[in-house]
Amino acid sequence: MASAGAKERIKVMKWDEKLQDGSWLDFYAVGVLKAFSDVSPVVYRLYEKKIVVSSVYLGDKHNLWVLNSIKDRDVFIISRLSWEDLFSSVGTWNIAITPHARLSWIEFRGVPVQCWSEEFFMRLGWAVGEPLLIEEEIVNRYLLCRGRVLVLIPYGLRCP
Repeated sequence: MASAGAKERIKVMKWDEKLQDGSWLDFYAVGVLKAFSDVSPVVYRLYEKKIVVSSVYLGDKHNLWVLNSIKDRDVFIISRLSWEDLFSSVGTWNIAITPHARLSWIEFRGVPVQCWSEEFFMRLGWAVGEPLLIEEEIVNRYLLCRGRVLVLIPYGLRCP
């Protein structure tokens, strides 16, 4: 019965993408992270060049960089030294850029105490997707009733 209720909650929406105005993306750049990490060093390097920027996570290791002008966007893309240590590529927005995965915290309960380790929770994370971060309480064993792992899960993949 629960699965029937879940099916009832699913709603599919269709829209005509031609109706969407994407001109606001002209000042934006998209970067693909090499690995999940703090992007603030890139922001600081750009501030030193007098470029004001903010960053928004899109999903699937994609970051959307918000800049004030097309000129700033182009300077950002060209100045590889600002971003090449964290990003495999940075370019202008392209409609083909669509995240194929989502970040989700997966909570595990009832884990036997003798199994409580980073390695065990990483294996649990790999059962769902790509584990990225283990909650600090797990690592330090502050909380043994539940543990959470941040996992990158491809869209369409169901949790086991």
